[in-house]
Amino acid sequence: MQINRLSIQFSAFLQSRKKIKVAVNLFFLVLAIVFSLLWFLWLYQENLVNNVGSWVISSYTNQFESEANDVLRQLSKGEITAAVELLEEKKWQETAIRDRAFAKKREILKRLAGTLHHAGRFKELLYWSDIWRSQDERNVDAMAYWYEALRHSPDRHAEGVEGLEREHVRFPANTLLNQFVSKHKAEAKNLIQDLKEGEIPASHVVEILKNPNRLQNVTQGWELRWQWKIRHVAIDYIRNLKQYLTDGEWGDVWKAPQVLWRILSDWNNSDQLHEKGYLELSILPALDDRIHIRAEIPRNMSTLRIDLPSNSMIRIFELSWTIDGEPEQITPDNFEYVNLYQEDGSIKSDGHWDPFFRVNLLGVRKAGESPLMKVDLSFRVALVVPFGRDILLSHRLVTDPRFSTDNSKL
Repeated sequence: MQINRLSIQFSAFLQSRKKIKVAVNLFFLVLAIVFSLLWFLWLYQENLVNNVGSWVISSYTNQFESEANDVLRQLSKGEITAAVELLEEKKWQETAIRDRAFAKKREILKRLAGTLHHAGRFKELLYWSDIWRSQDERNVDAMAYWYEALRHSPDRHAEGVEGLEREHVRFPANTLLNQFVSKHKAEAKNLIQDLKEGEIPASHVVEILKNPNRLQNVTQGWELRWQWKIRHVAIDYIRNLKQYLTDGEWGDVWKAPQVLWRILSDWNNSDQLHEKGYLELSILPALDDRIHIRAEIPRNMSTLRIDLPSNSMIRIFELSWTIDGEPEQITPDNFEYVNLYQEDGSIKSDGHWDPFFRVNLLGVRKAGESPLMKVDLSFRVALVVPFGRDILLSHRLVTDPRFSTDNSKL
C-alpha cells in the first residue's frame, strides 16, 4: 500500500512539471512572435513606423501651435494681454529650448518684445526680454531688446548704451542692433543740434546724461507741513517786546505778558491749534521757470515747513510769497534751516538725507475772514553741479521728452 501511494505521488509530480514546462515554453514563444513582428515592421514597414511617430509628436505640438497662433494674431493687432497670460501658464513657463514647442515660444517672445518696444513700454520690455534672454542665451535679438530696454531705464541708461555698442561690433549684420544703435546716434545728434541752437547749454546736457534720473529725483519727494508751534509764538513775543522797549511804549510792555498768557491759554484749550497738516508734492516749473507751491491752511497756524527731496543737491532762490493773493515780505529772521544753509540769498542743499526749512508766519498779515488762507510760495530751483555752472530747473528742460524719465526717453 505504501509503495502504491508513493507511485501515485511521483506520477502527479511528473505531470505538474510537464505543465510548468509547457507554460514556460508558451511564454517564450509569444515573446518570440512579438519581437519577430516588431522586427518585421521595422525592416519592411518603415513608413508606418514613421507615421505613428509623427502622429505622437504632432499630438504634442499641435496644442501648443494652436494656442500660439491665436496669441500671435492678437499681437499683430497690438494686444499683449493674451500673450502675457499664455507665457505665464505653467506648461509654457516649463517649455525649454530643447523642446519642439520652444520655436513657437520664441516667436511669441519676439513679437511681444516688438509690440512693447513700439508702444514705448520699456519697463515691461525689460522684464520679458530678460526672460527671453535667460532661456535663449545665444539669441542676438533677445540680447538687443534687453539692452535697448536698459537704454531707456533711468538708472541703467549707460549700461544699455554700452551693451548695444559692444554687441553691434560683435554682430554687425543683426537688424535690431543696427536699428537701435542708429536710433541712439540720431538722438545724440539731435542733442548736438539743440546745443548749436542754444536751446540747452552743453554743460547741462553732459551733466544730465551722466545722471539720467536726476531730474525725476529733484522734482519728486517735496513735502509741505503746517502747525502751531509754541516756540515760534515765544520768539514773536520776545521780538515785539524788544521793539516796545526800544520805542518806549511802556503800556504795550505792561500788556505783553498778558497777551502771551492769553495765547498760551488759547493753545491749551483749543483742539484746532493742536492740528497739523501735511501734503506730498511733485514740482514742475511753470512757463516762467518758477515753482509754485500752493495750499490752503488754517489761518491760525504759526509755522510752515518745506521739506526738500532727500539727498538732493539743489539751490532755491528768488523766493516770494502771497497770502490770499496779496504779496507778503517775510524777513530772513523768520527762516530756520535744518540740513540746509544760506548762501548769497539762496537756500542750498548739499545732499543730506533730510533737508528742510521752517518759516514763522506770525509776523505776516492774516486778516482774512475765511478760516483758511491761501498760501502761494514761489521760487526758482537750480541743480548744483560741483565745480561747474548750476543748471536751472526750467520748464523747457523738465518737459523735454529726451530728458523725461517718465516717458523713458533717456
